[in-house]
Amino acid sequence: MKNLLEDIKAVLNQITKILLSLVIFLALTLTTFPHQVLAQDQINLLEKFSDSSLISLNDSQLKFDLPEPAASARIKELKLWSTFYFVHQAKASSSSDAVPLRDSSGNPLGPKLVKKDWCNAALEGTVRVEDPVNVFETYNFAKRGSTVQTNCSFPSLPTATVQAINRSLFALAKGPYGDGAGGFILVPYRTIAVDKSVIPLGTVIYIPDAKGKEIVLPSGNKVKHDGYFFAADVGGAIKSNHIDSFLGITDKNPFPHVRSTATATFKAFVIKDSQIQDDLKKLHLP
Repeated sequence: MKNLLEDIKAVLNQITKILLSLVIFLALTLTTFPHQVLAQDQINLLEKFSDSSLISLNDSQLKFDLPEPAASARIKELKLWSTFYFVHQAKASSSSDAVPLRDSSGNPLGPKLVKKDWCNAALEGTVRVEDPVNVFETYNFAKRGSTVQTNCSFPSLPTATVQAINRSLFALAKGPYGDGAGGFILVPYRTIAVDKSVIPLGTVIYIPDAKGKEIVLPSGNKVKHDGYFFAADVGGAIKSNHIDSFLGITDKNPFPHVRSTATATFKAFVIKDSQIQDDLKKLHLP
């Protein structure tokens, strides 16, 4: 009952914020000001509400209080190693050399990014773009096209990989933090990208080394991780026992076991628990 009341309160808070931001927007729009003052007032007030509070999963959904799995639920032990990825954040650009985000057909999606931001967006696979009036949209990698969009420089990556990155096409994401694979959306500190021939999509993974580690939610609140992750994404470089841990909007890795080197393996378990599997699956559905 307590959890239900918390969920209801969180939903009501979200609705209140949305309605309040709409009222402010309408009030500012209908008030007579010099154009420059009106635009600045809209920006100053709306930016308080147009950030993660309006587009993100709230803290009641991003819970990390699942119980430690029983021994019988740990049906398979794995030795994994992990890198991490995150949502690249960028501002739309109107400069003459800005690179447009294009859809799967090669048509412009709307925003243009400076070359560095475009390349980082293509590398990470997800970008959150802020337009001039503080409206945010999240775009996701869609596929590799046949036409080079720009020439990125990533000296640490193989030439063939960079050439593929240069041909990235995008789509408007369904999830606030971007989309994964198999119809799933990305969830901070829960989603992992996997080699699905080793770990099928939809698999729950428990990593003991992650349990109890402090993470900072997109809201700024701090919680302790419960050790559970959900296979909801794939990646061209994710092979064999390599997984990629999704951090959301931060590039600060809180997990000591995530060391981005193949020699730094750690113990993990495939979990078979219908309740936990169902909870994490629902969290990853748009």
